[in-house]
Amino acid sequence: MNKNELIERFIDWNPNIAQAMMDCDHAYSPSHQNPWHLEGSVWEHTMMVLDYAAALEMNHYTYNDIINEHIHYRGDYARAYDRHLLMYAALLHDIGKIYTRFEKHEKKRVAFFGHENYSIQPALDFLST
Repeated sequence: MNKNELIERFIDWNPNIAQAMMDCDHAYSPSHQNPWHLEGSVWEHTMMVLDYAAALEMNHYTYNDIINEHIHYRGDYARAYDRHLLMYAALLHDIGKIYTRFEKHEKKRVAFFGHENYSIQPALDFLST
C-alpha cells in the first residue's frame, strides 16, 4: 500500500479523527509556536513523518540520511516488511494527541501528556479494519 492509499484508507475509516488531527495545533497561539513542531497541526506533522517513511519505502534515504533528519531506524535500508510497518507507525504514532492536548498558560506552550497511551486503542481499531 502506498502513502496516498494509506491516507485515503485512514480518512475513510474515521474522518472525525482525521479532522481532529488537522484541527489539533502544536502551537499555543500564532505568536507562541512550539519550537519542536513548527509545522503546525498534528496532521501536518504526521504527514511529514509519513513522507519520510514513504521515502524509505522507495529507498530514497539511507540510514545515515534518516539519522541526520532525527528519525532513528536500523539498517542501511529497512527491509520491505519493516518499511510497510514503518508506514503504519508513522501514520498512527501521534493519533492520541487529539485526546491529550493541554495548554500550559503560564508558559504559553502546549503539551500532550500521555498521548502515547491514548494512541494505542485508535491505532488498534484502525489496524483491525
